[in-house]
Amino acid sequence: MAGGIEESFVLTLGLHDYESLERLAPKRFVPPLTPPVVLEKRRLIRAVGELTGRMHWRRFCHRDYYWAHVMLRKEPVAEAPDLRLIDLQRVIARPWWFHRWRVKDLASLHYSVRHLPLTRADHLRFLHAYNAALVRDRRLMAAVVEKSERIARHDRRRAAT
Repeated sequence: MAGGIEESFVLTLGLHDYESLERLAPKRFVPPLTPPVVLEKRRLIRAVGELTGRMHWRRFCHRDYYWAHVMLRKEPVAEAPDLRLIDLQRVIARPWWFHRWRVKDLASLHYSVRHLPLTRADHLRFLHAYNAALVRDRRLMAAVVEKSERIARHDRRRAAT
């Protein structure tokens, strides 16, 4: 810490074998889905839920958590999807108001998958992998959906100008 300013940087070898879920998922999961592709989609949803849960359990919040920032190895992996998280300069550790940032992360992620053919079971699968106890937290779920709707309204207004 120099002069009260905290500095950090991230160094990576590169992600040329990876593609953002925003680009990859719509190409890979085009209906009608075959049974192997459904299984792959479920594994991916579970992996993103677990990644998000680990991040939040450690009290980290991304603050810009869209599918564009989750990278997946381009080649399908049989058992466990190989994920990487980017745009880490926005991540904050142990935020004072953790609930607010957790809702924003979950809402951003929810908003960014709105165009994908996801079922209610897919959403529940994510939540169960994220934190099974939160599936029954109606206040949290309502806050996430409301924030996701506010993000959508903001995007529509911005697109109209």
